[in-house]
Amino acid sequence: MKISLCLAICLLTIEATAGGIRGAYERMFVWYAYQAEIEYAREKHKTFSINNLQICPRKEGSGKDQTLTFGEFLELSNRNGNAQGATPKLTSKGTLWKTAGAILDLQGRYAMKPRWKTPSNIAPSAKNSYTDMLKEVAKVLAKCKKEMGNDGSNAKLASGALNELTNWRKADYDLHRVPALKKDPNFKKIEWEFWTIQVPGEEKKMKNIWNKHINWQATADNAANSWYENIADIKKHVLDWERNTYFQGPEGARAKKHKNAIAEVQKAVDISNNRLSC
Repeated sequence: MKISLCLAICLLTIEATAGGIRGAYERMFVWYAYQAEIEYAREKHKTFSINNLQICPRKEGSGKDQTLTFGEFLELSNRNGNAQGATPKLTSKGTLWKTAGAILDLQGRYAMKPRWKTPSNIAPSAKNSYTDMLKEVAKVLAKCKKEMGNDGSNAKLASGALNELTNWRKADYDLHRVPALKKDPNFKKIEWEFWTIQVPGEEKKMKNIWNKHINWQATADNAANSWYENIADIKKHVLDWERNTYFQGPEGARAKKHKNAIAEVQKAVDISNNRLSC
């Protein structure tokens, strides 16, 4: 499937914005898991030390007991090292969407980079792998939830941010997959149904962003798609198409990276919910 230069540029622009959104939720997932671990450590140990943390261990900040402030954490996530107070004063108070919007609004040298500079700054055991970092942080979150219950606000916010990250990863993939599905003769008659994700910050700034991913159950339930017996039937049809057709071409091969990313984030979700061995 050929793609025009104009469409390619448009997709790259949308992907860049989506990458910023993902980065915001990634950072909030780690930040709130870090807060949950601090809460856990203060409750379980007689003396608190940043040296004993698994998330951002030995990273000194100007917060209580030398912990990082939100701005210092963002700076640490953005660059190689720990600069004190380099990011403007920014709090994580408020909804996940508003905080994500505030992160996206950072400009110039404060703007968040699309990739984590040094994942090992966050979790040394991650060996500088982004996906390993997510899983290592998820292990800590799982421990905190198991020992302290799921009712802690920080644990809830960490899980919420991870779920948002999962949704945006799915949207990244469907930005590519859905147009290809609609062009394929085998799927032209299908009426697709979608989940719509709430965009962070001001909606007018995100008016061109693709914020949808396929709602499989609603698609299977749609009377217009009655030739499918159930959700498993339609999913199998799409999966076979991906393997045998879509991923065989250049566009599908590139899009497959987004699908692999979904799988990696889902592993972190499962670990954080104690559904996978830690």
